[in-house]
Amino acid sequence: MTVNIDWLAMVVLNSVSGNPDDRFVNDWHLHWAGAGAPGGGDFEYATEQIRYFYDEIAGGQGEAISETLSGVISRVADPKPHMVRFYNILGGGAPSGPPAADVPFAIVGPGDESMNLPSEVAVCVTLLGTGYYSVPEFDYVNLSPAGNPTRPRSRRRGRIYLGPLNNNAIPGDPAAFSTDVPRVKSGLQADIGIATHRLAVAMDDGDWHLCLYSKVDDTRYDFDTGWVDDAFDTQRRRGEAKSGRHVFA
Repeated sequence: MTVNIDWLAMVVLNSVSGNPDDRFVNDWHLHWAGAGAPGGGDFEYATEQIRYFYDEIAGGQGEAISETLSGVISRVADPKPHMVRFYNILGGGAPSGPPAADVPFAIVGPGDESMNLPSEVAVCVTLLGTGYYSVPEFDYVNLSPAGNPTRPRSRRRGRIYLGPLNNNAIPGDPAAFSTDVPRVKSGLQADIGIATHRLAVAMDDGDWHLCLYSKVDDTRYDFDTGWVDDAFDTQRRRGEAKSGRHVFA
């Protein structure tokens, strides 16, 4: 296999149902800066840092992200139910061939003792690449083939949708939802920022670099900074299939 230095690390979180259709996916992009092609130990190192992101408390964090993840995400410790699948990117942002490595991991942090939110509910983590603020959001000079303005800034912006979630992602008493607009609690926003920064630094230490990959530009942009909004996102593809139907006349 021809090896490039840009990789897709597809995080697959499996459900307690064991149904492959119920899995939840986060796509991270990495740049390999080591000598030669990455080996088994390099993929295991990257997986451990990703596991840490979800399930550990970095310095300054209030709690692990797993504390806010729904109980529908498996907490089985052995065999490890979750997977990071590493795909080599050879052009256009698409994976080239089968994964070069599948590395299992587990999330054991509690989450099943809280009230689960609908599986479609997620927190959107926006990642910004280097040079994000140096290019315009809309370019009215270099138009698309259809003659529309292009969006160079969006090519340096990526998103991770963390979820499904439990009610620990929302501040206060769930009973107050009837009068308050549910928002992502500020502590979780801060914890995600700290965990993402720690992930980027740890990847650097292992000859990996957290980055974003633009399919339009067919190039990567190293991760620089990011944000977490206080509004929840909806990922309809994560919703469970119906288990029954009530028919009325």
